[in-house]
Amino acid sequence: MGILITIYSNKHIGIEKYANSFFDLMFDNGLKIEKIG
Repeated sequence: MGILITIYSNKHIGIEKYANSFFDLMFDNGLKIEKIG
């Protein structure tokens, strides 16, 4: 169980970091598209 929990928390942290940067990029691109549009 300890190994599964560690793998899950590592995946969760990785997904959180990726999601944060992904939404940051989408937010920046959205602002750029809004300004251009």
